[in-house]
Amino acid sequence: MNDMSFLMIQTMISINMPGIVQQIQGAMLNFIYMDLLKTDQWLPQLLFSEEELEDDEGLNFYFDINGYSSRKIMINLGSTLIFILLAPLGIILYGILKALERFTKRLERIREKLGNSLYWNSTSRFVLQQFTPIVLSSTINLLYLNTNSFFNSFGIFLAFSLLFIAAFSLISFTYKIYMRDKDEPFSSLKFDIAFKPLLEGVKLNSTMKNNVALYWNILVLVRWVITILVLVFLRNHVTFQIQLLILVSIIVQILVSIFRPFAEPLDNYASIANEFMVTAYLYILIGLTDMAPDHQHREELGFALLGTVFMSAFANFLKLFYVFGAMAYQSWRIRSLKKQRQIRKEQYLNAHQKKYTLDSNLNIERAGTETPLQFDGEVTSFAQFASGTAVPLKSNRRVLRILTVSLPREQAKELEKIGINDRVLL
Repeated sequence: MNDMSFLMIQTMISINMPGIVQQIQGAMLNFIYMDLLKTDQWLPQLLFSEEELEDDEGLNFYFDINGYSSRKIMINLGSTLIFILLAPLGIILYGILKALERFTKRLERIREKLGNSLYWNSTSRFVLQQFTPIVLSSTINLLYLNTNSFFNSFGIFLAFSLLFIAAFSLISFTYKIYMRDKDEPFSSLKFDIAFKPLLEGVKLNSTMKNNVALYWNILVLVRWVITILVLVFLRNHVTFQIQLLILVSIIVQILVSIFRPFAEPLDNYASIANEFMVTAYLYILIGLTDMAPDHQHREELGFALLGTVFMSAFANFLKLFYVFGAMAYQSWRIRSLKKQRQIRKEQYLNAHQKKYTLDSNLNIERAGTETPLQFDGEVTSFAQFASGTAVPLKSNRRVLRILTVSLPREQAKELEKIGINDRVLL
C-alpha cells in the first residue's frame, strides 16, 4: 500500500464528495491508517485533561478522516510517538555495551554491529517510513502554539526537534550517498548495514544518467515536504492545491520515464502507473470544484474517483502477488538445483567408489600371482602373507616396519638379473 500513499493523501484536499462516495472513501482510509496500538483510545486521556480534549480539533474534516483529528503532535503521531520514546533505550544499551566491551571481544563486535544498525540503519529506515506523519504532525502543531500545560509545551519542543531531525536527515543522507566512493563504496559490508534502506530497489550504477537513481529516495522525501506544505498552508485554496499537485505529479512521471531509477523494470512501470493515477485523480477533482460550471455529474465524478482508487489498489496487489510468486519460484528453483547437485554428487561418489573397489580387487589378484619374495629368511607369497599364513617370525627377533618403495630406474636392469620385481619389502 506504500505505492498508493501519494494517491491516498490527496483525500486531504478540501472538496466535498457525494454522500456514499465519502462513506466508502472514509472506510478505506480508516483501514489504511489503522493504528495497531490503538493509541487514540488511551494516549490522549493519559496526557491531556478532558477540557483540553474537548477544545481540541483537527484542521478540517478532511484531515480528520485521514487520521489527523487533533492539532496536538502527541495525539497525531500515535504509534510513532511510542517508537520515538523507545529510541533512548537502544542508546542506553549501546552505552552499556561500550562500557563492558573491554572485558570481552564478543561484546565489542556486538557493540559495533549495534552501532551501525542503531545510528544509521534503524534511523534511516525509521525516517523513511515515518517521515510523512512526523513532518505533517509537527507542521500542524506549530500552527497553533499552546503552552497552557506541560504536555502542550513539550509538544512544541517535540515538533521543533522532529522538524530539525527531518531536515538534518535529508542533508546527512544526501552527504553520505555523495561521499560513498571515497569512504564506503556500495559494495562494502559496512555501507550495506548502515545505509541499505536509502538504496533499496534503486539502481547502483555510477553513470551520470543513473546518478539520479541514487538520490531517488531523497527526492521522494523532498516531494513529501512539498505535498505537506501545499496541503496544510493552502487548505483553504483548493484550486491552487490541485494545480501545484498536478505539476509535481507530472514532473515525477517525467523523471521516472527518463532516468528509470529502479533496478527492476516492473518497479519503474508501476511507479509511472501510480503517478498517472494520481494525476487522473486530481483532474477528476477539478470537476468537483467551483471551476466546473455544471455540478450535475457529481455522482459520476465521485464514482470515477473511487474507480481510480480501486484500479490503483488492484494494480498494486497484482504487482505484490507477482513479486511473491517470483520469489517463491526462485526459492523453489534454488532448492531444486541444490537437490540435483546433491544427487549428481552422490552418483559421482558412488561411481568412483565402485571403480576404486574394482581396482583394489584387481591389485589384490595380481599381487597373489607375483613372484615369491624373501621375507625373514623364508619364502612366502603376498597372498599368503595377507591371509595370515606367512612363516612366523622368531620371538627373539626385532620386527621391522614393512614399507613398499619404488626402486630407481637405473637399478631396473640389475634387478632383472637377480629376478626381483619393481617393488621390494624392506
